[in-house]
Amino acid sequence: MAEALEGITAGLAGLKLQGSLYFSGREDEDIAAWVRRWDRHGTAMGWQDVEKLRRAPSYLRGVAEIHYEQLAAGDRDTKDHLFDALRRDFRPEGYHQLKLMELKSLRQAAHESVDDFYHRIMR
Repeated sequence: MAEALEGITAGLAGLKLQGSLYFSGREDEDIAAWVRRWDRHGTAMGWQDVEKLRRAPSYLRGVAEIHYEQLAAGDRDTKDHLFDALRRDFRPEGYHQLKLMELKSLRQAAHESVDDFYHRIMR
């Protein structure tokens, strides 16, 4: 019984990981994080850039999926062009200014190690 439960738990963990590979273009989603996650996933699967480009559209949902269908051919001809187009079109207006303000306001917490602070900045 315990082994069966472990198998089910492992399967559910895999579903959670798979779900994080989808991007729908909602405001609460970070396109840059999705691109990095998708690229790492493809690399881990042993896919070359051509295969990543071929598979990426099947992980787009909702507005992002519709947007992909409307992209110019030049924005869909390579993995880098596709990801650049998605980053360009799904970053909110003022994104860079917002990130700069966030960076300027970051402070190391009293009991936070330098390593932890560094990793928090790099997220």
